[in-house]
Amino acid sequence: MQTKEVVKKESMRSVSLSLGIVFFYIFISIFSIILIKRSGFLFKGDDLHFHIDRVENLVGVLKGHNLLSFISTYAYNRTGIAVDQFYPNLFMYPFAILRILIKSPVSAIYDGFILINLLTCFIAHLSYKSFSGSNFQAFIFTNFYFFATWRFTDMFARFDLGELLAIAFIPLAFLGFYEVMFRNTKKWPILALGMSLILYSHLLSALMIAFCFVLMVIVNLKKIPNIKLTILRFLNAMILFLVLSFGFIYSFLYTSRSATVKLPVARILQNEALNPFYGVFK
Repeated sequence: MQTKEVVKKESMRSVSLSLGIVFFYIFISIFSIILIKRSGFLFKGDDLHFHIDRVENLVGVLKGHNLLSFISTYAYNRTGIAVDQFYPNLFMYPFAILRILIKSPVSAIYDGFILINLLTCFIAHLSYKSFSGSNFQAFIFTNFYFFATWRFTDMFARFDLGELLAIAFIPLAFLGFYEVMFRNTKKWPILALGMSLILYSHLLSALMIAFCFVLMVIVNLKKIPNIKLTILRFLNAMILFLVLSFGFIYSFLYTSRSATVKLPVARILQNEALNPFYGVFK
């Protein structure tokens, strides 16, 4: 009888703790945005106009009773550029839906940020808890990850929605990679899902994470318990990744091969750097 009471109390304590963590994540997700949202302005970030136009184009597409956007006919001065063929737009749809449902376009964007904050918290916490087995460690990790300077730089100073979304899914991809490499190779679908979500958020982030994983495999090659099985699971994850990401990959490759793509003017970044000796030896 006492054992049942103890189990019941432990269960209630666990539920209360989980609810407390959830409410805390909801609080920080809203509080970190609400004060700026009340200003009624979108502060100019590096990619502000680019991503706002992406959202506005999808708003026009959805209002026109269509689902897919192939060329931008409602934004970018209606020039019809194929932005959505080269920039994944799956996670732009929630912003477009909020933009339709909410009267204020500024509020719609900030509410979208709140949703990304919540997504980041939950994925970071669940991923690290699965990795460590500790709710406390997962809570600490999530707070460090959530309040990372670069995340808020992406949100406000750069206004890079794609990279901001990719950051939310990175812990999931790393969890899947760790499982395949060192612990439970049967969890390879986590790696495929994490990488596909990153790809649908930000192409460059997916390439950088993939490159990072390759380096980590090379460095830890001798530590892999079963190399043959691990390679097989990586191949399984790659196949599932290609299946899950087929919509974007096919569109990207087809457009790249079938159309003449005009790239921006290439600049030599070294020449763009500030010269600390400018005017000294002139």
